[in-house]
Amino acid sequence: MSVPQQRVIDTIREQCELLDDRYPGYAKDLIGYLAEVLAIERESPHNVKQQIEAQLKAFGDLYHHRRITGGEAAR
Repeated sequence: MSVPQQRVIDTIREQCELLDDRYPGYAKDLIGYLAEVLAIERESPHNVKQQIEAQLKAFGDLYHHRRITGGEAAR
């Protein structure tokens, strides 16, 4: 990973940790999904729309589930 890419990741991590927790572990989950999106783009910079949409939908589903269950993990 190049130095500029590492700076982007570090900045994203720092900013995510400043967010209010919308549920316990929110920042950690968000960082994980953002890392997946960055990895998709890095590995295949072309035609990644569907893969990124899938990651965003998965995070949205997780967010919704954790909001309605008070942060409990899916069983």
